[in-house]
Amino acid sequence: MSGGPAKKDKAASRAKKAAKAAKNAGTVEVIISMTVTPYTKRGDIEYSDDAQLLAVHAFLDELYREFELRRIDGQELFVVSCERGEENGHPHGQGVYKLVIGEASLDALLRNEKAWLRARWAHATALPNPRIDLRIVREQNLMYLVGYCLKDEGLPHFCSVSGGIDADMRARAKELYLEKALHAA
Repeated sequence: MSGGPAKKDKAASRAKKAAKAAKNAGTVEVIISMTVTPYTKRGDIEYSDDAQLLAVHAFLDELYREFELRRIDGQELFVVSCERGEENGHPHGQGVYKLVIGEASLDALLRNEKAWLRARWAHATALPNPRIDLRIVREQNLMYLVGYCLKDEGLPHFCSVSGGIDADMRARAKELYLEKALHAA
């Protein structure tokens, strides 16, 4: 007796997990949430809403190219969107991405990521370096954060770049975010 299709599926699943664990030995999965906000004013120079919005869009284009290159090196997924703040309406980039890295200091990782994001910003736009907030988040918050990044979908300012996720995951993540947001209200 072979055990049927269910046992074969479980065995295949266990084999896949074991192979992934062996491949990733000595590595750590890290999920990073990011907010990148252009300044409205630096010194005597004010930056218009349009200039900020264009800068965020150019930054997202730059990140898309860079994140796709990182996916070749093992980055699993990324979602970065342009949204507007609920209180002041300022455009900013909101994102979440998952890295598989060699074991390293998480503080050093965040410093390096912040420097990398500043370099990407400088490459994409002439506006001065933005405020960058990075946080390491737990795996169970990933889907919620993907949904959060997509919450402005359909609004005129919205644009998004992503990789490693499909339409079904996007829909489930947005549904999860909206469900939790309605319960919190």
